[in-house]
Amino acid sequence: MRSLRYFLLLVAAAAPLEAARFAATERMSRDLTLARGGTVAIENIAGNVIVVGDDAATGVTVVATKLVQGENSEAVAEGQDATAMMFVGLESHRIIRTIIKPGARRWAVAVNYEVRVPAAASVKVTVRSAELVRIANVRGSAAVLDHQNGRIEIIGVAGRVDVNTINGSIVFRPPARVGAPANLSTVNGNVHVEVDPQAALKWVAESIRRDYRTTLPLNGKFSGGSYVADVNGGGPIVRTTAAMGTVFLSAYGTNAATARPVGVSRTVQASLPAGSAPRILSQDLVNGNLQFGTNIGGVAIGRVTGSAVVTIGAGDIRLGAVGGECRVVSQGGPVNLGEIGGPLTASTKAGDVIVQHAKEGGRITTGGGTIRVMRNSGATTLQSHGGDIDVRRAGGAVNAETKSGDITINVDDASKSQRIEARTLDGNIVLTAKAGFAADVDATIITSNPESYTIRSDFPGLTFRREHSDGKTRIRATGKINGGGERVELYAVEGAIHLSSKAR
Repeated sequence: MRSLRYFLLLVAAAAPLEAARFAATERMSRDLTLARGGTVAIENIAGNVIVVGDDAATGVTVVATKLVQGENSEAVAEGQDATAMMFVGLESHRIIRTIIKPGARRWAVAVNYEVRVPAAASVKVTVRSAELVRIANVRGSAAVLDHQNGRIEIIGVAGRVDVNTINGSIVFRPPARVGAPANLSTVNGNVHVEVDPQAALKWVAESIRRDYRTTLPLNGKFSGGSYVADVNGGGPIVRTTAAMGTVFLSAYGTNAATARPVGVSRTVQASLPAGSAPRILSQDLVNGNLQFGTNIGGVAIGRVTGSAVVTIGAGDIRLGAVGGECRVVSQGGPVNLGEIGGPLTASTKAGDVIVQHAKEGGRITTGGGTIRVMRNSGATTLQSHGGDIDVRRAGGAVNAETKSGDITINVDDASKSQRIEARTLDGNIVLTAKAGFAADVDATIITSNPESYTIRSDFPGLTFRREHSDGKTRIRATGKINGGGERVELYAVEGAIHLSSKAR
């Protein structure tokens, strides 16, 4: 069974569990309502995620299988108790989340999800390691983010597609008529796009290796290191980035092994601007300060003991840990950072930004992509011009703004009160805090669909008001929760707001 094979790989990779012989499997199912055109988000750590759209479905059906293995029966029981599946959010935005309690582990766990959704839904999946992530047959958008290992398949998705992985490979098979843009990015894997021979699209291929292959008759051109081709007259942009891998574009039913390289002519190479040859800096340790810049290339450093300043025209930035100040700028590409000891400034014009821990906070911006911060301990400003913002453990003040996307903020349990600002012009806001969290709340939504989008609070003490003007409804909730504290300001246009309380 594929899921079991993957789980055993996880166990084998964990040194303390090499001799583990105790295991347990737990299966559960859940049915959730979903508004028409709503979003389903699955947030997992390890395990397969398979989501299928169904025109006959009126809600969401989830089947989750939890696999735990440990060095003895007590360790397995501990792993079972420490791992839970949560189902939160509103009818417009359902969140299915795997929660694992922190602490030393004598066990390993994988949770596999099989999810059926209405075909009109949009789907977002975040998972680090999975043998397989598959999203199929939905007419809304599809996104796979924060992914490190495994295969990703996006099949028959009619809406916008965004996929970002470090070591995974991507297969994208759109409907016969490509109706929306797609952005497919991997660092060390391959990207394979399979289309109807008559499909109309604009193919943009990017790779440091410049290994682009196709089975279609194309007459494209090179622009710097990228290859651009109008397929059947052009259409929505399908952008494929494989920094260290190969990019394929093939017709349905053809063998990728027969795909021919599109080639790079000497004339094109000679016409590249001076200094534009790809430069890649990859090493485990920089003992001191790092300063690096290139037009095209990539950076992959395990640890920088001092400060880091990185500027890239096009490419991938990965820094495992930085002891001091960190300033990274990319004109186009993902940014993946570990623990940052000093002030952080991270910016990319197009791509996702992932930060494990911003110890002194800072500023993070992207022109188009998701921002995900696992933990911040200082005041942090996050801004996306078109993507989701997710703060998993807010230990410092947060100011988050996106022009199109959802904002999810999970306040650190140690925080009694926290300054939070969140603003989205097309999306939902979910703020989760412990039951005793204290704040002065001012939450507002503006919508033309108040039946689907509203404000919901698990905390008592808020006063709700509604106003109608020019076909729009303005809903505002204000008040003090748990006696009041730092100011929490939330603002959403055509989206819902949920103030969620963690169980004690």
